Amino acid sequence: MVLQLIVFFVLVKTTHTACTKSSWLTSFDSAGQSMCDEVDYYIRGFERSSANGDHSLNRLEGVECCSAPTPWSDMELLVVYQDWTYDLDTGNHWVFCPNGYFLQGLQRSQGRNLDNIEAARCTKPAIHPHRHSDCYDEDISSCFDGTGLCSCRENYFVTGLYRSKCNSLQCLDKLECCKMADKLEELDGVSKVKTRIMDATLSNMANLAHLMGYGWCSGCMSNYVGEDFYRDGETWKANQNGTCNGYKSDQRLSLVFSNWKFTIKNIKYGESVTDEIQPSTLDKGMTRNNDSETATDTYEISETIMETITHSSTSSWTNRIDLGLSVTVQIPLMFPQSSLSSTSTFTTSFEQSSSNTKDQSTANSKTFKKTIEKSIAPFSAAEYEVILHKTRTTVPYTATIIAKFSTEFRGFLRWDGGNDSPTSNYHYQFKGSEDRPTFNYRFGDDSEAFYSALKKEIITRSKPWLWKDIITNYPDTQHLINRLIDESQYEFTLSGTFEHVAGKRIDVLWNKVSMIKREAHFGSRSRRQCNIIKGTHYARPGPNDAPAIVKYPEVTLVNSEPYREGPHYVENKSA
Repeated sequence: MVLQLIVFFVLVKTTHTACTKSSWLTSFDSAGQSMCDEVDYYIRGFERSSANGDHSLNRLEGVECCSAPTPWSDMELLVVYQDWTYDLDTGNHWVFCPNGYFLQGLQRSQGRNLDNIEAARCTKPAIHPHRHSDCYDEDISSCFDGTGLCSCRENYFVTGLYRSKCNSLQCLDKLECCKMADKLEELDGVSKVKTRIMDATLSNMANLAHLMGYGWCSGCMSNYVGEDFYRDGETWKANQNGTCNGYKSDQRLSLVFSNWKFTIKNIKYGESVTDEIQPSTLDKGMTRNNDSETATDTYEISETIMETITHSSTSSWTNRIDLGLSVTVQIPLMFPQSSLSSTSTFTTSFEQSSSNTKDQSTANSKTFKKTIEKSIAPFSAAEYEVILHKTRTTVPYTATIIAKFSTEFRGFLRWDGGNDSPTSNYHYQFKGSEDRPTFNYRFGDDSEAFYSALKKEIITRSKPWLWKDIITNYPDTQHLINRLIDESQYEFTLSGTFEHVAGKRIDVLWNKVSMIKREAHFGSRSRRQCNIIKGTHYARPGPNDAPAIVKYPEVTLVNSEPYREGPHYVENKSA
């Protein structure tokens, strides 16, 4: 199956990225985090100041940061903090961002050495694959002994650091440099569809939970809402690695995805292609004439041919049965040459590849009849073969599939200043409550999708949430909600074909067979015999029939609510 999820599933040419320098002149002199100035830029290189015998960590004065190439710009981000607390304590050792992530900043503790780098801020465009493209090691051992900028090649970003034997800055000897992927990862299984959706929605869901009033909507290492979550099965959990400070700081937000279903939203059919495929043999046999005179036989042939329809996909999933999809088509509309009635339908599951239309409620067979006479010379034999000529009509399609699921927000509701505070929770019963109650709330269920349930609550302003108050106090909430209820984020396409094969006509081929004289014996003179040949067969493609060449309909899935960067909310440590 050819799959596409939103408009970004295209092959792309490498483009030159924009680069800037972010100064760490003062920020990296003491404990804390330093990162690229632009939230959607990634580190390409490091700049250090003059040595003069000083190779302490505060000589790291800045970074060169570059934008992501097309199509990875202008989308939500996933940010994790990779704990390097002990990884840089020993020499001759590599440290890395997770697969698919790129370095965007560093956290350091008090001290002067490389082992004071405690964590890496690693970021990826939300729907970037969990893998890097081309990678190589950049040797900066000579470059980093003195003053200057030491960088990866153009269009590469830093994904790892190598410390050699010593513990000072000049022993930062190598950078692992990787490119971003050229395209989105092909969706060849349900698990990859789920990953794509969970990655795409994490940031917006966590920010929505924060605005609704949930406490601790980020991991302990991050100051910003929606960052530093890890995936546990089909649940996003805010990471508790690092130092967690604040009331109930050990009770952090979780987002639980469940009730996954997939339905066909639309099918677009392309132009059909009709061709004649290789004939097949229905029956064969031999007749003998042992007489001394010519014998003439009559053959009455009646072959009933059942039409078949085959559903084929253009590439395979690892387990198509997980989709749970079936499609029903009106056979006469798709295949006008079919013998089925105007109300006949054909239903197939996506995990199945073919079916014969005998399973339908309406008869769909055609009987071909032929009467022939065959004269056979004395003392000879003839072989006959009944041949079926078949026509095949192939109809390509592109189906738009939409994923449905529910999401439960799990956590406690903030107090944060009381009922009059705009940063308190917005539950109509618990707003301003100092109890900070645990309150799990699910959007959607087995029958209603997350995005449908959220949209309905916003339109109807239904409780328990004070939606009007939230949007009034945080106007950007509406854009965030619009992104989450945009169904195109949850759509992808499958392409394939339906093939209808039917009988066209039957022919009889004859082949003379010589008889050894001793096989013959004299008997009566000329004779006449009637032979009846009949049977029921399915019209199917043969193993040597190549698939028809078809053009699949193009379907472009475009987000109705384009991405734009919104506020970056900072966690209130008092909750």
